[in-house]
Amino acid sequence: MKAMRWQYVSVIILMIMLFCLPPYFSPQNLYLFDLAQLYSMLAMSLALTVGYAGLLSIAHSVFFGAGAYFTGITMIAGFSFLPALLMAGAFSSLIALVIGFPSLRTRGVYFAITTLCLAIIFEMVLNNWVSLTNGPSGLSGIPKADLFKSFGIKSSTSYHFIISILTILTALVLYRISHSEIGRTMIVIRDQKELSRLMGINTLKYELMNFCIGAFFAGLAGSVYAVFIRYLHPTDFGIHQCFDILAMVVVGGSGGISGPIMGSFFINFFPEVIGIEPALKRVAYGIIIILVVIFMPYGLQGLIREGLINRIGRGFRSWFKGN
Repeated sequence: MKAMRWQYVSVIILMIMLFCLPPYFSPQNLYLFDLAQLYSMLAMSLALTVGYAGLLSIAHSVFFGAGAYFTGITMIAGFSFLPALLMAGAFSSLIALVIGFPSLRTRGVYFAITTLCLAIIFEMVLNNWVSLTNGPSGLSGIPKADLFKSFGIKSSTSYHFIISILTILTALVLYRISHSEIGRTMIVIRDQKELSRLMGINTLKYELMNFCIGAFFAGLAGSVYAVFIRYLHPTDFGIHQCFDILAMVVVGGSGGISGPIMGSFFINFFPEVIGIEPALKRVAYGIIIILVVIFMPYGLQGLIREGLINRIGRGFRSWFKGN
């Protein structure tokens, strides 16, 4: 119950932060804030796969990139944003279904290696299918998605509302899934796969369902990324992106919704605001991940939920007793 209350509180805090703080940001910081929100959608979708299915997927950038390129190509061809957004999520889920069915028959490090190979193949396809993706030159000329233009809202604020609404919806939907009967079944399969099979549970079906749901929301994030950045390059969805997404989940914690959000902002927003040199970021990420794995196995989410809150509570109780 405490964990459930913490998740509800974290979503309320997220809503307040998304809609109250940005008006006080500079345009540059608002841009960084919205980019961190996009990556938090991506991290939440991966956390569902890693945390609730126990599947170490390193192919999440494939679904992210598929949604982005699908939206970019279809909008250049004349589609509007909302149909392209939904179709991008469905397209990424379809890719997850195709590659997940054979990949999920492997386990552990073999599954991770399989998904890593898929990420390498995907980047090669983006680089070499020049007639569709424009190859190494990148895909440019993606139209804007001014959904709130009729209300007199300027473009940057319009993007902020689009990203904020989708981030909150992603958090709520994934929270409900993870706390539903499906989510509890996924946890049982993660912890006791052989026993689940003996009980008659179709483990492949639930793992494939988890994989496709995560891919759907990764595709949505990629779709919004395409209209937000308006330029796509294969390196944006390469191997380094795979490990960046995984780093957000590890640093924030994969056992809930609030952890990936905190991990995304910790990695994507705060280093830019305080001005860490780009050359030092990768080194800093590596050191942070090592420290988190050793000292904070449940990430920032676990530290705050189990550590800081309990310490503050004990401090208040002792203070009141002393008085």
